[in-house]
Amino acid sequence: MKLNVLLPKFLMMFLLLMSSLALAEGNCPPGMYEIGGQGVIGCAPAGVPTDGYRDYKDQVQREKNQHQEAVDKEYNKWKPKAAGTTVVDSYSALAWHPDANDYWAIWDSNTSEAFAKERALEYCNKAMKKGCTVAVSGKNLGMAIAMVDGMVAGVASDIDADVAMMAVMKMCETKWGADRCSLLTRIKPIKVTDTHLDFLNGHVPSPEQTVRYKKTTKRIERSSEPASNYINQGNYEKEAKYFVEKWGPKIRQMGAARGSTLAEIEEANMKERAARVR
Repeated sequence: MKLNVLLPKFLMMFLLLMSSLALAEGNCPPGMYEIGGQGVIGCAPAGVPTDGYRDYKDQVQREKNQHQEAVDKEYNKWKPKAAGTTVVDSYSALAWHPDANDYWAIWDSNTSEAFAKERALEYCNKAMKKGCTVAVSGKNLGMAIAMVDGMVAGVASDIDADVAMMAVMKMCETKWGADRCSLLTRIKPIKVTDTHLDFLNGHVPSPEQTVRYKKTTKRIERSSEPASNYINQGNYEKEAKYFVEKWGPKIRQMGAARGSTLAEIEEANMKERAARVR
């Protein structure tokens, strides 16, 4: 009698122990896979999805689709800008002040020419209090500034910054003589992506950074003219060769002494300009 009572209990404990081992090992017969959860694990034939497995796969696929749609939507917002396929005209403006051997310029602005002028004047007047004027402004406008004896003398403008550079040097040579002239800087505009930014580039020295004339400095009359006043666009090759022949040796000489690139030469000129008039 006692044996009959203990045997079923022993068998039940044995089966529970075996089930626990099977669950711990996670083993299913060949061709089967585990299903279930929360302490109830079973095996199902591989390749024969259950309703629960189908629901799980459908949910996973829906979530993947929703995520991809969100990614695509966000990407499409900035894709044209990142790829550079959507570009707009840019606007430039340059302001200066009679008491400053400096300039304030805004370029690569995709707002408007009026905004570029307003912002250039704002920065200039912030540094100089008042008395600033706009020297030049325009759409897709390149600019170049020449110096005479280390002083800002003139600016020429054109949609091609290289043409503006050739023109400003020719203007300087015509008015003050080649020996007194040097190139301060060249501003080359670009087509900008429609990002609704105020501007991408600018030269906006603060009151502390502004190069001011000394009271005893003898000034020269500045001028701002379109490049077409000095460069014949119909004979660009001739004009370019003249520029290289006339100014190439001086630029190379300056480059050998101060640096090998135009940017380094321009930077050196700016330092010389500051040293001469502060």
